[in-house]
Amino acid sequence: MFNHIATGHVVSGFNNYVKLGYPAYRERILDALRQDRPQTQRDYLNAMLTVLDAVIAYHLRYAQAADEALAQTEDPDHRANLRRIGDACRALAHRAPESFFEAVQSTILMQEALVMETASCSMSFGRLDQILNPFYEADSISFEEAQELIYAWRIKISGINNGYQNVMICGCDENGRYAGNDVSVMLLRA
Repeated sequence: MFNHIATGHVVSGFNNYVKLGYPAYRERILDALRQDRPQTQRDYLNAMLTVLDAVIAYHLRYAQAADEALAQTEDPDHRANLRRIGDACRALAHRAPESFFEAVQSTILMQEALVMETASCSMSFGRLDQILNPFYEADSISFEEAQELIYAWRIKISGINNGYQNVMICGCDENGRYAGNDVSVMLLRA
């Protein structure tokens, strides 16, 4: 009835990814490969590079699918959304997120990649409100528009069939103060 799952309750470092993006991780791997290392480490680093390049290609295929869907629709609102998705996926393949929309989109794509790569019973986003809030605060997006993106995020994440998608919100900061924010509320509502 149940399949054995080797890992679980893993927090994958979304907080680092949204700050750095794939190019920074790729450069770290390439720097490590330029150093004198045992072959087993080089094999591991090359495997990491292969996976990272596959994730980047996945983002670009997602952008291409958005472009293809864009060509099939006449509805101006749907066209605008598809264009936004395609543009974000192309950008995220080459840099860190810069807007709330891109940060939300990046967590979806990264979670999908993690679930494809690792058979886990629960790959956690970590404290997603803390991760996304700096993008929300820096963006000119309204609370209502951001809430709609979080609703869409929740629907998309609910469609991932392998395991559970855990999200933590609020908690305390490093000084013991309550750390809830507007994104905490959005995630709780979704």
